[in-house]
Amino acid sequence: MTLSRRIWLPLVLCAFVLLGSLAVACGSDPTPTPTPTQMPTPTPTPLPTPTPEPTATPPPPAVATSPGDSLIPEDATLVIDADLAAIFDSPALAPVIEVLFGGEGSGQSALVDFESDTGISLRSITSAEMFLDAEALSTLGQDAGSSELADAPTLGVVLRGDLTEEDFLSNFQGAMENDPSLKYEVVDYRGQKMYVDANRDPENFSFAFVSDGVFLLGLNDGVEKMLDVASGTVGPISGGGVAALDALGNRDIGIIMISPTGGMKATAPADQESQGLLGMVAAGSVNVPLSVTRILLVGDAMQIQSAQFLENEAVAAAYKEYNEGTMVLLGAMSGSPELQRLVDEANIEQHGSRVSFEMTIDAAGLSAVLDFMSPFMQAGTP
Repeated sequence: MTLSRRIWLPLVLCAFVLLGSLAVACGSDPTPTPTPTQMPTPTPTPLPTPTPEPTATPPPPAVATSPGDSLIPEDATLVIDADLAAIFDSPALAPVIEVLFGGEGSGQSALVDFESDTGISLRSITSAEMFLDAEALSTLGQDAGSSELADAPTLGVVLRGDLTEEDFLSNFQGAMENDPSLKYEVVDYRGQKMYVDANRDPENFSFAFVSDGVFLLGLNDGVEKMLDVASGTVGPISGGGVAALDALGNRDIGIIMISPTGGMKATAPADQESQGLLGMVAAGSVNVPLSVTRILLVGDAMQIQSAQFLENEAVAAAYKEYNEGTMVLLGAMSGSPELQRLVDEANIEQHGSRVSFEMTIDAAGLSAVLDFMSPFMQAGTP
């Protein structure tokens, strides 16, 4: 087996569903653009015996829900932090877990293989952070029905818990002995050991331990970016996005989405007079410089609270009206009583240049969202 899209596609689809559940009731269409960085070329050496050499990380500002310092790069455009135990135990998220990680054709076998090959149980993780290319995520469902698999976006994951490099190597070397197609080697990157696919398949996972208890995995460029942070070469994510998310309060899942300032485009002044506030926003160009979302899992419900930060009060008013109109259309056209109920109960408010959104989704409502999102989720799957 290869540690490739069988893992990353369910992870990306999970992020897609979480964002989709928000978009269903708050009709935003963010299209952030990541900033590429140049990475040095690593030097390969044979896979070593289990001799971990922990390396301390520099002390950047920490993301509130993660113990220790954040290793998410400062140019990340979509960041998700999560309490994995709360997610696996949540009745509200059971439909998502079933669709993505259970049943025939899902990622369940890939997760079982991952845990067996690495010796890492996802339920033993105390905290997790993931970042990926939000622009690639936004195009994931555009070719629904295509027989071609979606291209892998930049993806990196930080897992913290009772993890050791020695245990990882012991399990991973056994997996390679049992499966000739699984060939990995170690390279030196920024003074850290990085385990990469020997065939250099860009869609196979790479791994690294910053120290015992801090495990990095993802596609090669994603792991390199996190090691750049660990080495102090680039800074961790911080600033307004982290502060805005923390201000929403305790969370089981947190989402930060960043896009370039000036993303919203305006129509001509003459058209605005005839179209009202909604006319300020050109069709298909709605964008939000910063959006943060807090998800709290309570019993069989998922409480969602988000805040979108616009350029000024007038644009925020147009954005609020745009979302309200989108919600009305969605409820009317969906044909789903559950989606109509979600739309009716959602609350959108504007305070200056900030638009806030709140809603609660139970298991039935989330199932309706999954049905609505299924054409997009099927895009790029085998």
